[in-house]
Amino acid sequence: NDRQAAFLETILGLTGARSVYGTALDHLQSDGRIHPTIAPLQASGRFSITQPGITVFGKRGGKVIERAIFLPDADDHVLIAADLSQIDMRAIAAHAQDPAYMELFAPGRDAHSEVAAAVGLTRSDAKAIGHGWNYGMSVKGMVRHGIEEAKAVQFDRGMRRSFPNLCRWRDRVRDRAERGHKLDNGFGRLMKANPQRAYTQAPALMGQGTARDLMMEAVLRLPLWLVPQLRFLVHDELVFSVPRNRWITAGKEILRAMTFEWAPPGASLSIRVTGDLSRPGRNWADCYRQKVA
Repeated sequence: NDRQAAFLETILGLTGARSVYGTALDHLQSDGRIHPTIAPLQASGRFSITQPGITVFGKRGGKVIERAIFLPDADDHVLIAADLSQIDMRAIAAHAQDPAYMELFAPGRDAHSEVAAAVGLTRSDAKAIGHGWNYGMSVKGMVRHGIEEAKAVQFDRGMRRSFPNLCRWRDRVRDRAERGHKLDNGFGRLMKANPQRAYTQAPALMGQGTARDLMMEAVLRLPLWLVPQLRFLVHDELVFSVPRNRWITAGKEILRAMTFEWAPPGASLSIRVTGDLSRPGRNWADCYRQKVA
């Protein structure tokens, strides 16, 4: 009741406690919904979501329960979530035009397992290091993030040996950024890196900026009846509220929209973009019980 709520609010205020639920409640509107501000303000063009920030709601481990407060539009609706599979890595592969690296994303192959085999590490170790290495994380940087030094050295040497064209591409975009030039993500989006931080910023902007516009390409490919069902996007994930009796049809259409070939202008090799679909959920957290595709 109201007295209990006021009492709890006082206790929370006195202790300085703060929760993600409180963050959502602070922005709850009269229609029972939150209406975040979404704007493409990041240097890569990726969307910032504020008031409230949706990214604060956890996805990994036990924190996924924080997403349970997000509900479908109606009792006969479910939420489904879809994300682009390994999209930052695929974006880098398309730009680098390294045939050996691009082969990792062929249908039926698992990129993290393939990288692990190439560098002599376990899949979990290779996955933990992979994104950072693509964006210029050094051996020392990997160690600071909790990776054993021997594994970091092994990964770095293995990647340089296995994917030389990828390494040369990283050097080219770094050089361009260091000289103050803007970077084109392949969609005509010009991105400016700090020349003093070009070693990591340049490849990161290329990967993240391209991933952003590949996601927008997928959105543009959605059938018109599904567009109004899109509730929000966070990182590389789209969340829809759809009628329960149409979720299978909706899921197929979403995956179709997320599946296409792409290459930057002038490139001879294309990369296949694909998506992953969650199970239907009674709330956002429920979607992560097990993916269905």
